Amino acid sequence: GAKIDNTQAGLDKRLKTVERDISYLRQANSRSAEALYALALSYYNEGAYEDAILEFQKFINSFPRNSRIPDAYLKQGLSLVHMRRADEAKFFFKTLIGKFPHSKEAKIAKKKLKESAAGD
Repeated sequence: GAKIDNTQAGLDKRLKTVERDISYLRQANSRSAEALYALALSYYNEGAYEDAILEFQKFINSFPRNSRIPDAYLKQGLSLVHMRRADEAKFFFKTLIGKFPHSKEAKIAKKKLKESAAGD
């Protein structure tokens, strides 16, 4: 594959691309499930976990029947785990398991709850 340019110029260029993408997604129909989910996911992937949690919540509130809702709950919980706020993450994991018990995301959430219980 292509070699990733990790020089300052290369990093600046990638940051500009991400900023442009986020700007584009914000301007895209903000009522659109795809745009909102993509924006939340881009925040998550960039490590902007607080923004990700808020955007995933907007997505959940706006599109409660969307097939990506289980992933949104999971990403909210994982965001909090990344922020070293595992106790708060439990709420999202338990909500996910309660609402979507047979989803692949619920299996991951159960594993994360076990890990956090072992860590206490």
